[in-house]
This record gives sequence, structure tokens and C-alpha cells, in this order.
Amino acid sequence: MKKIIVLVLIAFALTLTGCRLEESNKGNDFTNLPQKEKETDSKKQANNFIDPASTESVTTDTLKNSVKKQLTDSIKEQQETDSVKEQTTDSVKEQVTDINNENITDDWFVGFIGNKKIYAKFDISEDRISGVYHDGYKTNIELKGYFNSITAIKGFRTFELWEETDDGGDIIGIFRTDDYIQGCWIKDDVIYPMHLTREGTDITPPQKPSSDAIKYEGTWTGKSSGFFTGSKANVKALFDDLIYYELSAFNGANSGLLNSFAFIENNVAKTVYENDINIGEKEDIVFEFSVENDLLHLNSNDYSFFCGMGVFFDSHYVKGEIEIKMPTALDVGIVDTKEQDELFKKLVGDRYDDFITYTSTVFYSKLIWNDKEVKAGEAYLRGYSGKCFYIISDEHIYAAINENKNVYYYTNDKNYADNIPEPMVDWVNERLYIWMEDDNGGKIFYNYKDL
Repeated sequence: MKKIIVLVLIAFALTLTGCRLEESNKGNDFTNLPQKEKETDSKKQANNFIDPASTESVTTDTLKNSVKKQLTDSIKEQQETDSVKEQTTDSVKEQVTDINNENITDDWFVGFIGNKKIYAKFDISEDRISGVYHDGYKTNIELKGYFNSITAIKGFRTFELWEETDDGGDIIGIFRTDDYIQGCWIKDDVIYPMHLTREGTDITPPQKPSSDAIKYEGTWTGKSSGFFTGSKANVKALFDDLIYYELSAFNGANSGLLNSFAFIENNVAKTVYENDINIGEKEDIVFEFSVENDLLHLNSNDYSFFCGMGVFFDSHYVKGEIEIKMPTALDVGIVDTKEQDELFKKLVGDRYDDFITYTSTVFYSKLIWNDKEVKAGEAYLRGYSGKCFYIISDEHIYAAINENKNVYYYTNDKNYADNIPEPMVDWVNERLYIWMEDDNGGKIFYNYKDL
């Protein structure tokens, strides 16, 4: 643009100069000179290629035309540049319009998921969070989620977002400040660290995990884990000062799951939860992780935090998986001897594991039936009791399991091959009553074996 202005001024100046030259030529007309001078001048002029007056005129016109051409070319070039700028601006506006969904805040966050640079915007309300993110204005991905309230970390806002795509991942994050977010992107077993900084702020990016952070990383199994109870810890070192962990535990059919962040300081990774779940208690819940002698230690004032009834997170974990064998019918108390265990296994066949799975113990009662002392009772499993029923005598076994709306009954007593023994009748009727109006369920399948 400056170039155009300069050329315009030059053209204007030359135009004025041309006018003055014409005035000057009029005042010095050769007709007013003596004849000798005319002749002399004519001779001089004859030795020239062009008349001086004509030279001045042509030179002026040439400069004018040259300037005009340059001016025209420059304007054309500027118009083309402006057109490109307009198209670029419109394109950017169009892209930003696509990204700027309604209610999205004006401020962009910039950072990385793994080693991929991303840009993100968030719409934040009291307990909800949504937004979009993209990589270099290529693909916009909508995000929807919420702020954690029950498992809120004291002094921070943690959130979970999921990608609005058919095969998207989840983002777990924490606002370290209003302008700085740390967290991770998760899909199946893949976890990438994530950090975002509000554009225009001067915040130092987080450092990669050091050996002190990496020592927490991996899959850990609770030392006291067994077939019916157990716990695990999956830990990912995100940065030098932050780990992400998923704690899981179960007892029977009840379970617990807790995922969050812990801040590393002085060889301890610590989380302090605001206590909004335990009614009547105001003490904050503390989880402290440390690694010593190849064990992951958890120190807490509430190992059942965010767990079902009777479920606890372990306090000591070993690295990796541990082998856990299925117990036998003798182990869980269905029978009293190895011989009975073998008899029971032959009797129920392929359903042996099913009976064991739903029986962590049996609540037996002794009673007299058919003039003989027997013991009868329901199976117990935390969170799913009464799935099985057993009657054990010195000679016979009677066992039933409720599965797929039906009752599957097994015995080695010929007298009860096709009818339910009296101590088991009420239990069977209760199970069948639930499905008695269902044509596809509520049936008894009798299984007798002469053993």
C-alpha cells in the first residue's frame, strides 16, 4: 500500500513538472531569436536525434506511462493480495465459526495429548463441562462431560469428558489453576498424558516423569486378593509431579472403583478428597501412595471410600498379577470331606464351577429329615446370596442352582430323582414364583445319577 502511495505522489509531481516545462518552452520560442541564431540552432538540431522540446515531452510522457504502468501493476498486485487475505480471513472465520459452538468461551487452550499438539475450548457451568478440541484446525471433536463432585479433590476441580464420536476416547482432567489443565486421554488400555495452557499466559509446561514418578507406574495386585475378594491398582505416571490411578476392588458381587490423580511430593503421591459421601463425617479422605521394597503401599483413613458394602481397597500391592486358584467344594464348606467333594464333582459335572462361584460359604442348619440328621442351607455370596441350595446327609447329596430363570436340581438319591426334597421346597418355589408367568422360564430340570 505504501508503494502505491509513493507512486501516486511521483505521478502527480511529474504531471506538474510537465506543465511547467510547457510554460517554459512557450517563453523561449525560437521564433523570437535572430535568424543567425535560428540557423545555428537548426544546424545543432540537425545533429540531434530529436528536438529538445520533443525530448522533454517524450521523456515526461514516458515517465508518466512508466509510473502509470507501475501504479496499475501495483494496484493489481495489491488487489490480488487483498483478495487472498479476504479469502484467508473468510476461511479462518469459517473454521472458527465451526469450532465456536454456542456458549463456548472465547479463550483457547493450547497444549498436547501425548506428542500431538491440540487446541481446546470449554463451556463451563456449575457442574457440567463441554467443549471442542482439534489439532491444527483439521478435525473438530465435540466433548461432553461433568465435574466430579462425590470424588472431588480438595482445592481443585476435576472433570471427565468423552468424545462425541462412535469410537472416541475419554479425557480425565484437573484444573491446577484457571489457566492450566493437566490430565490424560484414555481409550481402552491406552493412556496419554495431557496438558493445556490458556493462550496468552506464561506458564511453564510440565516436566516428563522422572524415575521417582515412574516407580509408581504399572499394574499392582492386592496382597490379600483371593477368589472371592481382591483389589488392583493401575497407575500411570503422567508428569514429574502427577500420577493417574485406577483402584478397583470386589467382595463377592459387590465392587468398588476409584480413579483420580495424586500429587507427588517428598516421595509420596497424595490425594485429599472432599468428604461429601460419608454422611455425618466431615473429615477429608486421604489416600497416600508410596513404593518401598517392590511394594505399592496405600495409606488411607477410609479404605472403603467409594466402594460397595463390605468392599475395601488393599493397603499393600505386589507388582503384576498373582495366581489365584478356584477353591473346591470342600474349601468353601459345601461338603465336609474330600470323598464328598469328589462325589459332588461327579454329580454336578460341568456346573461344578458355577456352584463354587456363587458359594463363598453356606449357612447350614441341622435338622431331622426322614428320621435322619442332615444339614441344609443356602449359599452365601456378598451381594448375591441364595443362588444355590444344598442338603448333605451321610449318604446322599441334594444340590440346586437357580440359573437362567430355571432351577437345576442334582441328586444321587433314587427316591428323590424326580421330586424336590422337603427342606428345599420353599427355596425352589420362591425362585420359580418370580418367573411363573413367563412361558420360557420357571422350570425345574431334574438330574439324577446313581453314584
